[in-house]
Amino acid sequence: VGLILRDRLLQALKERQQGPEGEQHPRGQLINLMPYADKTPEVKHWNTPLVRTFRHFSAAGLRHLCLVDEAHVLVGILTRSDLAPLCHPKTRSRAAYDMLLRKQDALHRPEAGGDADTEDESGSSTSDAGAS
Repeated sequence: VGLILRDRLLQALKERQQGPEGEQHPRGQLINLMPYADKTPEVKHWNTPLVRTFRHFSAAGLRHLCLVDEAHVLVGILTRSDLAPLCHPKTRSRAAYDMLLRKQDALHRPEAGGDADTEDESGSSTSDAGAS
């Protein structure tokens, strides 16, 4: 399993459409995306303190950070745009407070780790992940 970025996905689709000798492939066929995927994405536990997560994200120059639960199941993906409000003094307090509220909501749900069809603590539409 891995993480695939949009540009790599488009590259795979383009290469598949043209085929090895320029021949067209019919729609509906499977495409092996593993050669295009990052098989070792950066991962943090969803309950990691936000300050530590932010430092890791910034220091490593990441575009995205996968958040996992206790069973190492993906529960969310943090992106630069999710963490951008934390960089500005005027938006920092409100952004941290909103993330904390989302995390508390996730803790009070029957499935403590959240589920993969809801928003993550950063407001993106991945899941109920929270790093605070």
